[in-house]
Amino acid sequence: MKRDFLQNDSTFFTKTPPLGILVLFLFIGPISSENTIQKIQEGESFLKVRNYTAAYQSFSDASRSNPMSTRSLLGLADAAKHLHKDQEAFEAYNKVLALEPENKTAIKGAVLAYARRKEYQNSLNLLKPSLEVDPFDPVLAPIQIQILLEMGSYESALKKLEISRSKFQNSKEIQILEAKVNGKTGNFSKSYHLWNTLLSSSSDDPDLFFNMASLLIDWSQKSSDQEKRQKLEMASEKLERAISLYPDFEEAIDSLVRIKIWQGDFSSAVSLSRKLVSLFPQNPLYLYLKAFTEEKGTDKDFSAKDALTEILKLDDLDSISRQKAESVALSHFPENHSFRRKLGEYRMQRFHSSKNSLLYDMASHHLASARELIPGQPEVQFQTLSEYKRTNFFPRYLNLLLFLRKKYPENQKYQFEIENLLNLMKQSIAYKEGLLEITGDNLVENYGRTPPVVLLFDLSDKSYLGDYPDLAFLVSSSVRRNLSLNPTVSLSEVLESVRNNPASFDIKADPYTEILPYTESTFLKIKDSAKNGIKPRFLVYGSLKYENHSLHIDWTIKDSKHEKILSAFRVFSKGRDFIPEAVARSISKISAAIPPSGSVLKVKDEDIIINVGILDGLKKGNKVQIFNTSGKSGEATIEEIDYFLSKAVPDNGNKGLKSISEGDRVFWKR
Repeated sequence: MKRDFLQNDSTFFTKTPPLGILVLFLFIGPISSENTIQKIQEGESFLKVRNYTAAYQSFSDASRSNPMSTRSLLGLADAAKHLHKDQEAFEAYNKVLALEPENKTAIKGAVLAYARRKEYQNSLNLLKPSLEVDPFDPVLAPIQIQILLEMGSYESALKKLEISRSKFQNSKEIQILEAKVNGKTGNFSKSYHLWNTLLSSSSDDPDLFFNMASLLIDWSQKSSDQEKRQKLEMASEKLERAISLYPDFEEAIDSLVRIKIWQGDFSSAVSLSRKLVSLFPQNPLYLYLKAFTEEKGTDKDFSAKDALTEILKLDDLDSISRQKAESVALSHFPENHSFRRKLGEYRMQRFHSSKNSLLYDMASHHLASARELIPGQPEVQFQTLSEYKRTNFFPRYLNLLLFLRKKYPENQKYQFEIENLLNLMKQSIAYKEGLLEITGDNLVENYGRTPPVVLLFDLSDKSYLGDYPDLAFLVSSSVRRNLSLNPTVSLSEVLESVRNNPASFDIKADPYTEILPYTESTFLKIKDSAKNGIKPRFLVYGSLKYENHSLHIDWTIKDSKHEKILSAFRVFSKGRDFIPEAVARSISKISAAIPPSGSVLKVKDEDIIINVGILDGLKKGNKVQIFNTSGKSGEATIEEIDYFLSKAVPDNGNKGLKSISEGDRVFWKR
């Protein structure tokens, strides 16, 4: 009996929790619940004072304690949203909707989360069921108008607002939306009046000051230069007021940085951009603004390098920041500096990758960038030699061979190749005509090239006070730099003269982007200054837009002599290396659109020597048209041709020769 009792007693203890555990459970349950409530209350207090980091921590603790608490999830989502933890905020709103499908705060939060991703249709779809039940829901109806505004459906937003106004006559939210709608539809004066009315009753609301500043910024975009300056000054004051009320107001600081850049107040811009980076140390846009303003600042401490290095650590595929980093490296650091070396090595990696993929234009672009950054690196020199050989670029190929032979005298391959080239060179038109000469370790060439002169203006930026102030300048400079390597055109350098001495041309660069885009008046001033110099005939200009990690460039090519548009085309690129891709494709299309031309170098007894050849697309047997200042002076047929020069025989024999003079222009159809 005793044993049975013990057995039963043992079973009892294994199946039934001891009394101590039950007591402990009864105590822990309320303690855990109290702790969750305390954390939620803490988080809500932090939200009120906009301490989002502390609020996020409190709500995270609360939601871990009770994953089913909608109050903690909503607080977590609100805090996460302000800390750019957008995915986490979105997931928290969805968890609430799974628990309470009709929770309006969660619906509103998820709708705005979709809008931040620019998934506007998903926003409207999520609102639809609730608004079908109550079209004038005081929480959700205003949000629908806000989404329509953000997606650019201004007329629909205005219509919804008109219908809703009578239902929400005294609603501050509707008054705010009315001010926003009027601003977005161009009724700036009315919008300004509405914001002033709102501010008169809520003078301590930083959001209202920010919204009014946003209106003034939009208004300034549509204003004359003088009015633009006034509007941006007013916007600056409103933003400073908003920041004084809420010192960590991210959006207000961001907007104020951009205005300070426009105003040329780089010391303030540096300070504000550093503040943004201190709040969001891994935000690439703020790091870029910091790098841009620090480079423009007067202290010249080269700290722009640190911000750009940080961006490339976060995302080494960031094509804009890489382009900016290379610009900073070339401007401020010597070739042997580690910053330049790392950037150059990356370009060599991309060169090999593009070459292996048979993307030769892209490979050439990467190699040209590496050659600028680390020209003394043996690998760069060897690959450049191969590139010159691949493209049959004889003079540069031979000169580099001569340089490498001197640098590596033990390498007999260079000597053999030089000897072969010299033997070939002696058979060329250039050598026979005395236009090539070897002096020491250098080939002196004088082909008398007179290719068409091209003036490439800076691209204008379609964004206003955009995320990357110098994007248009960086892309334009890259196109110019790479186009200058093409000997079939001559790139006018007059734009750099304007940039270096704008006062002498009476031309001002854009204050935010520092670009010199094409306008009729700008071109006329440049043209007048070049009266005694080489006048650019072909104008290349356009605009760019960067959005959703893709670049759109619209190009126009104009013949200024005949006031005729020769070509207009668009280049689109996205993904890795989107700037090199856009540049390479732009150069290819620009080069193809410029009509080829040259001139007569020599008039001989039976033929003429012209300074164009295989490089320019000419072939043996092609017909060329010859013009002087009075008109057409003759026609000729290509009889002999090499890379840079051709020998042509006039169609009318000796009679034709008499009408042709040195310097006459030569044209043909590709």
